[in-house]
Amino acid sequence: MGVAALYRALAIGTMGVVAPIAALSVLVPVGAGIVGGDTPGPLLVAGMIVAVIGTVLASGPEVRGAERGGVRPIVLALVAAVGFGVNNLAVAWGSAHDVSATLLANVLTTLLVYLIAVAALRVVPRAAGRNLVGIIAIEVLGFLANLCFAVASTSGMLSVVAVCASVFPAVTVVLGWWLLKERLARIQLLGIVLVLSGVAVVAVSQ
Repeated sequence: MGVAALYRALAIGTMGVVAPIAALSVLVPVGAGIVGGDTPGPLLVAGMIVAVIGTVLASGPEVRGAERGGVRPIVLALVAAVGFGVNNLAVAWGSAHDVSATLLANVLTTLLVYLIAVAALRVVPRAAGRNLVGIIAIEVLGFLANLCFAVASTSGMLSVVAVCASVFPAVTVVLGWWLLKERLARIQLLGIVLVLSGVAVVAVSQ
């Protein structure tokens, strides 16, 4: 549901507004980790805060484009944030008992929900050639990302792992600049620097 909400929000809204809101998904596992007993030190907290701020800035907020699509893309971005946050929290909690079973349940549940949605909406999926290869690649990378998150959550503080995993928008921005030759705004460059600095502080503080 989080992925579907994000894709729809990106389709009808402004990416620079939707992406930072979706990146706030980190607040769910971070909050749960702190409530659950995580006690990060001052330096670690500072690094986490810097990394989160950098992630939002790297997404390139475009406040002037917020009117595109009205309030709907913002609501969908919030749904995506909650969906991603709860998913990461569930993966972390499940992985504390069994990583394999958690990831298997995650994949099967996603497939079941998708099939139900397709049947209810009577939509026939169409993908062939390069599109199909791209879709398969997305799923493989997504599974590997969940696997890494699951394993990391079993050996470190959930709040710290969640922050480190949340910096993916900065990676997307860099790849867009490198592969698609997209131009980066100054605020995005600042965000990337903050992300790298924050993650470095987190790593040193461990």
